[in-house]
Amino acid sequence: MPARTMQNTRGQAGGRLLPPVLCAWLVLMPTAAQAAAKCVEAEGVAPLAGSEAAAKEEAFARAKWRAMETVTGANIQTKTVLQNFRLLDQAIVKQARGVIRSAEISEAFRAGDEFHVVARVCVEPANAEQAIALLSRNTGVVVFVVAKRPRIKRRWEGAERELKFTQHLEEMNPVAERLIDELASRRFAVFDPIASGKMDADALADAFENNDLVRIKQLLRLMPANFIVFGEIETNFGRIKGDDIGYGLSMPGYSVDASLRYRLLLRSEDGRMRILGSGIVRERGIAAAPETAYETALENLAEVAVPEIEEKIAREVKGLTRPVRLVVDGVPNTDALFAIKDRLQMIPWVERVEESASGTFTIYYPDKTIYLANAIARINRLEVTSIDRQRIEARYH
Repeated sequence: MPARTMQNTRGQAGGRLLPPVLCAWLVLMPTAAQAAAKCVEAEGVAPLAGSEAAAKEEAFARAKWRAMETVTGANIQTKTVLQNFRLLDQAIVKQARGVIRSAEISEAFRAGDEFHVVARVCVEPANAEQAIALLSRNTGVVVFVVAKRPRIKRRWEGAERELKFTQHLEEMNPVAERLIDELASRRFAVFDPIASGKMDADALADAFENNDLVRIKQLLRLMPANFIVFGEIETNFGRIKGDDIGYGLSMPGYSVDASLRYRLLLRSEDGRMRILGSGIVRERGIAAAPETAYETALENLAEVAVPEIEEKIAREVKGLTRPVRLVVDGVPNTDALFAIKDRLQMIPWVERVEESASGTFTIYYPDKTIYLANAIARINRLEVTSIDRQRIEARYH
């Protein structure tokens, strides 16, 4: 069901007589609050895998999330990583207070093996960006490295061949693809800004060329990642004398000098972008055909640039590792305690786990607590009951 924007008309002043100035203030205050919040009708659907009450709670959480997306105008990809919407709902309430002003179920019903909830949800847009930042991944990376690929036209002037070069921006290139592949293999969540449908590639490239970090933040702020790798590859072509093929003749060749200028940005908790590093990397490619020389230059550039960028990101992630307390109620014995510890240590990005006999674990983890809670909820016999910034509670059953 599509979400529909509705005017918030609730709340009118009334009661006993008050001084004129105070009365006017009381009348104006709810009006300002109403103007700040936007109310929409949204639908959430959850599978009837367990009890109907649990499915209703899940569907209600999904409806609130859908309303938040509608008001902010963002298709927040966090939900594709978090399958437990009740954890997501709890995180919004605890970690991003004020985003959802009110939520009331207007309709709830079963349909086949699904449960549907239609709710009227009032969302505070001013706090939405903060909520997105709180729920976005520390180990997520947006990669936007564009290359100026040449278009080559050949024409003959008598016996001489002349090449005419023009350039156009290309998002898919050997450097970007190699960087994405390497980061994904290291368990980073890599997001494509173009595929999100929210990005203007030309505007992004123009902002980088003009060192306009404010504009870059505006364009990338809806992406669910804290790291942003933004770069531009420029190429210069030249002709060289090729190998001697006999009879005083030589095969013509081409050289391409490729240079990557990049910046690595980190979104802070307050939403601001901090520069972690920048650099310029240069490499060359040589081949008989200019197109082949271009590809060779970019492949050589990837060999040098990707490890450099990857190392800077990995160094920062290691510095972000912090302790999160996990309290598990009802652990029956020591064997169960060690079995839980083993499973915790298998969660991606967990650096180490310390346990106590009481069923309390200290987990050193660089990402958002909600992502750790989501991974813990998938461990057999554990049910997450509560999450906070530095504490997760669970029940053993």
